[in-house]
Amino acid sequence: MCQRKYALDHLTETGMANYKPLKLPMSQQLKLMDDSDLKLDDPNQFRRLVGKLIYLTITRLDISYSVQILNQFVTSPTTEHMNTASHGLRYLKMLQALVLCLLLILLYIF
Repeated sequence: MCQRKYALDHLTETGMANYKPLKLPMSQQLKLMDDSDLKLDDPNQFRRLVGKLIYLTITRLDISYSVQILNQFVTSPTTEHMNTASHGLRYLKMLQALVLCLLLILLYIF
């Protein structure tokens, strides 16, 4: 499966296809901690999301650092960790829009 399609399918699966894209995969001043009381009810959802992001790092080296940070919290994820992972998905959406725009420009030129 093409990783572009994989990323788009994942955005649709998580209900984030209509969310606004973001320019960075993770906030630069973000300090994630493991001591929050807001643990996720279903940590498997976070684990699946991080697993899919790990798969995307094969060709998307720009998200490797943020995915590695998120991967440290798969044992006891919090809502803050899930929000950060969602932020990474919205970054992937921005990249998909950029690729589409570049393809349209190339088709117009040639």
